[in-house]
Amino acid sequence: MKVLICDDNEMCAKMFEVQILEIANRNNIEINTETVNSGNQLLFFIETKYSDVDLIMMDQHMPGLSGIETAKEIRKLNIPADIIFYSADETQAINAYDVDALHYIVKGKTSMEKIEEIFIKAMRKHEERKRQTLSLYYAGVRKNIPIEDILYFSVSNRIVNVIYYEKGQQKVFEFYSSLSKLSEKLDDKEFMRIHSSYIVSRKYVTSINTRRVEMINGDIIPVGKTYREKINI
Repeated sequence: MKVLICDDNEMCAKMFEVQILEIANRNNIEINTETVNSGNQLLFFIETKYSDVDLIMMDQHMPGLSGIETAKEIRKLNIPADIIFYSADETQAINAYDVDALHYIVKGKTSMEKIEEIFIKAMRKHEERKRQTLSLYYAGVRKNIPIEDILYFSVSNRIVNVIYYEKGQQKVFEFYSSLSKLSEKLDDKEFMRIHSSYIVSRKYVTSINTRRVEMINGDIIPVGKTYREKINI
């Protein structure tokens, strides 16, 4: 789970980061955290190395873009991450609803028990979202693809193609990743790695033998020798 903490007060950001890491450790939640000091820096991060961020926790009052203004920009990018505000200003809590925020933590007033409850809620939403959709990003375009609509993935030179259905039509979207990383996100009961370059959805396989898999759309995909035993051929 990737968490971005945004606060122009570096000390507050680091203290909050420590609290979140302690909560994650107590609950056996694996997370990666990063702190940024402005809304503009946050937006830069989520358009580059943190494009797959799962949770954003940010202050409301910052130089430049406020927290609410930053959240509005995030929503324009179609990023499904949950947003939690934490601020000393209670008056802005009502505005958090406008950007579909998960919660609004008041600095110095919200108890650690409540903060932990909110974080665990965010983690559960993340897990549910991960099971239901795959959020992919490439060349300024983000696609949130329902996992149940994905036929298969193929990779060549670190470019992955996902073949999927959208409103009954077959579509292709390409993005940078590796099949190993994708395998970690996908349920092996629903998907199987059949080749160093292919992962297929079990439900869209119409036939399979020791050499090839045929998909429901007619595509024929080779089965790699090293994967035959793993898929019980």
